[in-house]
Amino acid sequence: ENLLTKQEISLVNQAVGLRITELCAGGDNLFKNDGLLLEELVDLKTELESYRNRISDIYAKAGYLCHIEVDGQSVSNAAQKMKWFLSGAVIRPQPEGPFYVLTAGHLHDSKRTITKVTVQFDFGKSSQEGEVWGYDKNYDVMLLKFKDPNFVYSGPIATFGDMESMPVGTEVIALGSPNRIPFNLTVGYIGNKIMDSPATRQLIFHDATINPGNSGGPLLNNKGEIVGINVMVKFNPISNAFTPMPIAVSIKSIVEIIGELERGNKN
Repeated sequence: ENLLTKQEISLVNQAVGLRITELCAGGDNLFKNDGLLLEELVDLKTELESYRNRISDIYAKAGYLCHIEVDGQSVSNAAQKMKWFLSGAVIRPQPEGPFYVLTAGHLHDSKRTITKVTVQFDFGKSSQEGEVWGYDKNYDVMLLKFKDPNFVYSGPIATFGDMESMPVGTEVIALGSPNRIPFNLTVGYIGNKIMDSPATRQLIFHDATINPGNSGGPLLNNKGEIVGINVMVKFNPISNAFTPMPIAVSIKSIVEIIGELERGNKN
């Protein structure tokens, strides 16, 4: 389907503005051409509504999106209580297998001990206690499992998309909990894709706004499929006055190790 991206909408708006200027410059000829202008504006309105509805529809179907609250304490001082927040997505790698919450690996930190993980989903209508199941620190990826053995998840699950079919400049959607604001959405574009070492993971640089709390949140394509998870924001080493650069780990790299994480490997 030929729907407009934000950049295309901006260009169309400029084109329509120029068209109006041309018609107005025509003086007496303006009203001879207003039928054509009206037709152009109606077509534009239809495309803008289609774009807006597509983004809204993707968000409405994202009941798999998770807001994760972690309670813990300092390893060096047990009396020092800690609380931090991440994002995630409910997935089911195997059709008949268990459900997991895919999130960022840096939830685990050797300087702190996790005492409780609370996972909210279905846009905050439901929550369950989770537990760390498997993680890979080099890839910065983790799987959580629902702790209650009697709990049966019945909500939507996230699906994986094809990162290879998305060139630089493709639109992406970031979901997560920036600054403790759960279930948030922003839109941007892929700026670059690089292979990172030593983990040899593929990283996606993009400009969909993310903040602390977005870590582990899904990065989606325009079909609502996960093409990466947000893990960090890169700041300019000289001055924080420059716009930070959001970075996600590509789903291509996650798929390579997800079998190990399902087996409970902790690397």
